[in-house]
Amino acid sequence: MMLESSALRRLYRWLRTPLEYLLFALLLAWLSKRFWRADGLPPLSWHWSPELPLALYLYFLLRSFLPRGRYRGLLAAVPVVLIYLFLDVYYLLLGRVFRLSELQEVPEMIDVLPWYQSLGIALVVGLPLLLVASRLHWPGWRRAAVALAPLLLLVAVIAWRPGWFLRGFDAVARPPVVWSDYYSVGANGRMTMVLYQTARRRQALQSLAGYRDDAAYEAGFQRRLAQLRRIEARRNVHLLMLESFFDPKRLENVRFSRDPLHPDFRRLLAGGVGELSRSPVYGGYTAQAEFEVLCGVPARQTFGTIEFNLFTGARIHCMPDALAAIGYRTVATEGFKPEFFNARAALKGVGFDEIHFPREYAPADNSYLSTGDVEVEQYMFDDVLLRQNRAYIGSLEGPVLNYVMTIYGHLPFKLDETLRPRLIEAAGGPVNDDLLTIANQIWYRSKAVADHIEALRKNDPDSIIVVLGDHLPPMPEGKGKYDEMGYLPGHEQSSKLTLLAVFDRGRQVPVEAFHHYDVPALIYRLLLDGDYCETESCRPRSEVELQQDYRRLMAHAVGKP
Repeated sequence: MMLESSALRRLYRWLRTPLEYLLFALLLAWLSKRFWRADGLPPLSWHWSPELPLALYLYFLLRSFLPRGRYRGLLAAVPVVLIYLFLDVYYLLLGRVFRLSELQEVPEMIDVLPWYQSLGIALVVGLPLLLVASRLHWPGWRRAAVALAPLLLLVAVIAWRPGWFLRGFDAVARPPVVWSDYYSVGANGRMTMVLYQTARRRQALQSLAGYRDDAAYEAGFQRRLAQLRRIEARRNVHLLMLESFFDPKRLENVRFSRDPLHPDFRRLLAGGVGELSRSPVYGGYTAQAEFEVLCGVPARQTFGTIEFNLFTGARIHCMPDALAAIGYRTVATEGFKPEFFNARAALKGVGFDEIHFPREYAPADNSYLSTGDVEVEQYMFDDVLLRQNRAYIGSLEGPVLNYVMTIYGHLPFKLDETLRPRLIEAAGGPVNDDLLTIANQIWYRSKAVADHIEALRKNDPDSIIVVLGDHLPPMPEGKGKYDEMGYLPGHEQSSKLTLLAVFDRGRQVPVEAFHHYDVPALIYRLLLDGDYCETESCRPRSEVELQQDYRRLMAHAVGKP
């Protein structure tokens, strides 16, 4: 019996450490699933690799600095669990995935909480960390070196050779989902994506180091402000960007049973067809179009697929920032989630002092916006959004920059036929089911936009109104489908051309050879009644100048080193 007991003890000692690691992994998987069910980030079961090896290493590191004992494994798990808890609470409160560059915002976030919530955080986080810290000990140089070497190597690579980290990430991880930090976490894990975003930002900072102190950046902004301060009548500006919006009648090889643009909207367009603006993208990546429209430079994708994903909330000299500097109230309204293309930090960075998302997606915000019924169509209908926007903006003291980005019409294309019956059918040509749904959506959407424009022209007759699509709706067959359907033949890169309508004091404004990044200069020109274009600031910029302007903005958008 004693031999059996001795053998069992040896077996237990041999299995104890592997069992602790297994239990830790199961605990983390269970907790992450609980957080997810409470509307937090995706569970560990979505992405065992590379997140789990990273979590297990942190667990090993902490165990290495804790003395042997009954509660060693439990104490080592505490900091990792708290990291997960912090990342999920941050997401729930602010609607975005945490980035290390946002550490400076954590005290501010805690400061605005009620005292009892701040006390609760201190107790839940502070006491366990103090307990762990009180038990830490130095295990000896050799053991400490073995434990710390991977961490120190990882920190050094991200800090000084972030490209190495990113290449390694590409080799072992899944591609991040460019439009959603949430689903990027779902693909690779919480801590993994924090490291990825940190490396991406470090790479951008290194590349842009020479542009942070470029005197031309501030000098150009001051020249612009000097001109804008000459505005005599600081009129409201309504800038409406419509998701996947275009004129289907411009598909020359397709015939519909009726015009997909509502007659109320068609009557508003110059010549019945309106103007065209060149988007930087086809079929997706809305944030690229937003970047151009708000900042007045081309979206180059030099530091990743989406510029907005690198924004930290650091203020940069885009159009909203310029108008705020001369007394405008800058209000942004987005019809979808705050984490969609890092929207909250990006909109704050370009200069919006007030940002609204639907309350259903950002319950902690004091937002005027609600989605309405999205059970069938998934996305907030334009008329529901625009009616609320008009009511809210109408209650504000001017002048106001009122920027609205809609979401209805996004893929997947759905139509709630109890609310919006199908009115349009195919009458000839290469029509697929998606296009028919899009055409019916656009009938109802264009009616909502027409009502919005007419209400603004009536209630705010001196205002400037700019309406444009972010990009064409994607087709399953790709952008070549638009060539088959005969979309704007004879136009270069026609798959990037979207509808544009501009109104100044209720009158249509003609534009020519227009890009999305021309919107700020157009608005400045209209506010100054044409005087803005009498200066060098409105002359066409060369490719070199556009590239320099882009890099100067990005150098400041990614925040301080």
